[in-house]
Amino acid sequence: MSSPAADRPGAGGGACAATTAGRSPLVLNTVIVGRSAPLSALARRVIRHEGRLEKYRLQAAARRILPKERIRVCHRIAAPLAAPHLKYSPARKAAHLAGLMACGSPWVCAVCASRISERRRSEVSTAIAWAKGAGLQVVLVTFTLSHGATDSLKASLAALHGGYRRMQQRRDYKALRASAGLTHTIKVTEAPWSPANGWHPHLHVLYFLEPDCDVAALSAALTGAWLPSLKAAGFSASARRGVDVKATWDAVSQYVTKLGRTWGAADELTKANTKRGRKDSFSPWDLLRSAADTDNQLHAKLFAEFALTMKGTHQLQWSRRFKGIVGVEDRTDDDLAAHWLDDDQAAYWFAGFNPTDWAAIRFCGAAAKADLEAAGDGLDRKRVDALVAEYRARYFAEGWGL
Repeated sequence: MSSPAADRPGAGGGACAATTAGRSPLVLNTVIVGRSAPLSALARRVIRHEGRLEKYRLQAAARRILPKERIRVCHRIAAPLAAPHLKYSPARKAAHLAGLMACGSPWVCAVCASRISERRRSEVSTAIAWAKGAGLQVVLVTFTLSHGATDSLKASLAALHGGYRRMQQRRDYKALRASAGLTHTIKVTEAPWSPANGWHPHLHVLYFLEPDCDVAALSAALTGAWLPSLKAAGFSASARRGVDVKATWDAVSQYVTKLGRTWGAADELTKANTKRGRKDSFSPWDLLRSAADTDNQLHAKLFAEFALTMKGTHQLQWSRRFKGIVGVEDRTDDDLAAHWLDDDQAAYWFAGFNPTDWAAIRFCGAAAKADLEAAGDGLDRKRVDALVAEYRARYFAEGWGL
């Protein structure tokens, strides 16, 4: 039976859900991770559980905002020729729900985004390690444009990407590539929003350069090529802020943090799905959290605009043949979301759910899924069975109106 209450973000039972009720999932993480003492096994379990709860909760919120998109079936419907089950990975010491359809969106689905980003992060780290081994220099270049509160994201992004393409075709840029030994790039798009200035799309691009390249001169040359390219697209940028160049090895690791831990350059590019904006700026995930927590309709509308604008675009764009050079397999987002544990040969089936069980789990929502995975982490089959029995009882009592 399907219920309008299915996959409610705050629904679900179990001991784990009770320990985190009424608390922002990342508050406890910050407190625990910020301690000087090593994390206890219990602290790690709590952090992992709250991370899962946050992802499933945001996924359910995105599903309500985008009822006609693929996320409507993500982790709700069994995959073809499969059945919902828990799969345990000894290498990760963790269990995950499997046998389910995945939407494969790194932009709107927190569950798929975390799985895709994990692999993309590994790919970017491989490229950076390759560059270090080859004696190359890697810098992170951010390209931005001037924008207003009324500019649509679609128009701003078109100008941003159009300006970047025009810049690549300019003679001075081609000369710069040759002089700096620039042969490879990895590019990602970000688009935070603020009440004062609207959408602020920008590009992060990793440049792989010769070791003796002058970063200051590179910045000046890129600015000289970027500004007229934007102008040709009908937009502009300030000479001071249009291009920002950071020496990746040190500067980027100080720029972004996640759950109290320092990110490296790879994380800045691929973990945008977990980044939180500043007080005056909202990442798309901040907008989704706000819509989920406070029913903010403006933020829900903005998240929908972001989702539909980014639909079908790649999270990362590598320069031609670069993946082959560094030995990275070319896999789609859909493939990574659906088969992210397939490379783990030691992962195995732990517990399965019949159609009624799965209907009950869906009915009890995000917390139910997080609690089941937490029980699977400990290979506690009795706990899994007890949770399913609890969900079935709720499903028949509330879902069927008994």
